[in-house]
Amino acid sequence: MWKWFRHLIVNLAINAKYTDADIFIESDFFLLFPYIKRKNMKYIRIIHVEIAKWKRKNNLFDKVVVLSSSEYAKWQHKSNKLIRIFNFIPMPFDTKLPQILHTDSNPYESIENLLNAKKTLLAHNMQTHKDTPQSTPDSKVCKIIAVGQMQSNQKGFPRMVSAYSKIAREFPNCTLEITGKGHKESPMNDTIKELGLQDYIKLNAFTTNIESVYLQGDIYAMTSYFEGLPMALIEAMSYGLPIVAYDIGTIRDCFAPNPEIKNGIAYHKNGILVPDGDENLLCEAMRELLSNEAMRLEMGRQSLILAKERFSKEVIMQEWQDLLTALKR
Repeated sequence: MWKWFRHLIVNLAINAKYTDADIFIESDFFLLFPYIKRKNMKYIRIIHVEIAKWKRKNNLFDKVVVLSSSEYAKWQHKSNKLIRIFNFIPMPFDTKLPQILHTDSNPYESIENLLNAKKTLLAHNMQTHKDTPQSTPDSKVCKIIAVGQMQSNQKGFPRMVSAYSKIAREFPNCTLEITGKGHKESPMNDTIKELGLQDYIKLNAFTTNIESVYLQGDIYAMTSYFEGLPMALIEAMSYGLPIVAYDIGTIRDCFAPNPEIKNGIAYHKNGILVPDGDENLLCEAMRELLSNEAMRLEMGRQSLILAKERFSKEVIMQEWQDLLTALKR
């Protein structure tokens, strides 16, 4: 009975409780559909993940927000109520550096400024999180990082390990480090041991001090099978990291427009996109970033710029303000 009537029951309960509300914003995990609407209330649904099938019930909302351009392009013909608004992220160099340095510093304008900003923020992080293992940045060492749960197949970490294992010994001073829950239980441990790559590939425990992970990384890699809007990728951009990923559509918003295509690989200003599942091309992309310090540093700076222009709180809040204002006219 609950399965059949829960949407209506929740709908009526919301209407009864929030009699003075102007706008109700619902997550797609909440299972509300406004079959019965209050006269003066507007209803918005945010869909966080990829849409497998468009539900006609979505049209009951006044607006449906999706988080990626690819999802908007895929479903815009289904409803004129669809709109795309990204999630926002805090920009760490904007919010934290001024408090630490007590002076203006612009990591966006040059690679030197960005590197100094990272060193400053990392030193501050080391003082405030003394229990977190940290290392001093070294230009002779390069670290590819990835973040996410290892218990889930979604992130595709085994195929990241598989790809990196093909090139790991070419770069004796470099490592791939994956951080997240399930590091001890992951079958990837056996794979790494069988290949004798314990010095090259490391699985690290989940940490609440994720900032230290980004600040100690040089490249961020993603090999997910699917994503909504990949917040870890955007967070990596906000710390000035170049990004390399399999192209699964919904992550293209994290890459600058108008890439240069060479040998099937898309070279964007801030990173490299590889056809999904093409391990050889992913190896080539990682190899190039590991070998070319100038490329990865400039791509990292461009990541920082793109994160601010596209995903900063100021930009996204203005889009929400425009939407809410339009709905209440």
